[in-house]
Parts: sequence; structure tokens; C-alpha cells
Amino acid sequence: MKQERVDKVVRRVSGAERTFAARHPAFSDPIRASLGKLRDSLERAHDKSDLATEREWSTYMASLDQGLAELDVEVSRAAEGRAARSVEDVLAHHTSALEEAGWRLQFSLTKS
Repeated sequence: MKQERVDKVVRRVSGAERTFAARHPAFSDPIRASLGKLRDSLERAHDKSDLATEREWSTYMASLDQGLAELDVEVSRAAEGRAARSVEDVLAHHTSALEEAGWRLQFSLTKS
């Protein structure tokens, strides 16, 4: 079960990476770098994902999906010059929050 869960996270983040890079080719390098780093970190963070209940995992995945959707909107705004922050800053802010959420789940499972 753990590998299935990790694979699902990897697919979601990799899909977002491909989609965002295709939509914003001028920013494809920072998009790939940021989401690649996020993907690698979440792979490590979910080492004990098999200990999460279905409810915990579903809640986490819904949060990841929502976070990636929000990142998509914010990257688009920044790429179009409609945001106060640069694409790189938006990526750093949002991917850090998504990474933290993944590690928070891991640490909560370690305490159980």
C-alpha cells in the first residue's frame, strides 16, 4: 500500500509539473526545479504512509490536490504579471507549504 500511495503523490506532482511548464514555457526551468524538489521531498516524507488511515490519507491527498490547484492559479497570475510576487517566489512559497504538509503527516504517524 505504501508504494501505491507514494506513486500517486509522484504522479500528481509530476503531472502538475508537466502542465505548468507547458502553460508557461518561459518559466519551465524554475517550475521543473521547484516541483521536482517537492516531488523528491514528498517521496521521502511518505516513507510511513502505509500507517495512515484511509481517512487521513484521503484528507491529505485532497489537500495536496487543492494546493496544486492554488499553485496553478498563482503561477499563472505571476507569469502574466498580475501578482506582486515573481513566479519563483510563488513557487517557493507554495511548494514549501505543500512540502511541510507532507512532513506534518509523516511526523503525526511517527507519534502514533
